[in-house]
Amino acid sequence: MLHDPPPEFVGDVETGRLLRHMENQVHELGMLPCARFGSSRDAVAGVRAGLLVGARTLGAADTFIDAWGLGDGEAWGMSPFGGSTRASVWDRIDPRLFLHDCGRLSRVQAAFRTAFHLPRVDSIAVGTDEPTHLGELVGALTGQVEERTVQEYRRLLCDRSRDQSA
Repeated sequence: MLHDPPPEFVGDVETGRLLRHMENQVHELGMLPCARFGSSRDAVAGVRAGLLVGARTLGAADTFIDAWGLGDGEAWGMSPFGGSTRASVWDRIDPRLFLHDCGRLSRVQAAFRTAFHLPRVDSIAVGTDEPTHLGELVGALTGQVEERTVQEYRRLLCDRSRDQSA
């Protein structure tokens, strides 16, 4: 689990400080439920997140989050790379276009940071066998996403989805 840091952490490159913050978040949440049941405020819901999420899935996730009234920390993203950071798509597109300072982070880092906005989630669950990969993702949390670019991307996805339906 990696948590979208509060504003005071954005731009801070001290990884240790971010890690302590995330550890505190895990301790506050306790065990991670995999779904939300009933009206318990202790549960979270997981939704697909990231640039590879299609328009219908993105819309469904937004609707789900709104319908359940999920607040801070209750909606988590998952599978931000669509299965693998080694997929050829990450060589063909440059997700750094979604960031304010687009040259500072790698493509993988930019894709991960942007995933917190597609749909809007506070945490993202990732799995890896490589500690260096996890470190790279932690480093991505210092990036600032360009919200206007994300909104334009959402509009393009919706337009494309409508065109394919016709």
